Amino acid sequence: MSNSHNMYKKIFLVTYSCPI
Repeated sequence: MSNSHNMYKKIFLVTYSCPI
């Protein structure tokens, strides 16, 4: 569960940092 959350957080950060 923790791992899934970590991955989602990273993706969210990257998407927010440089959205399409």
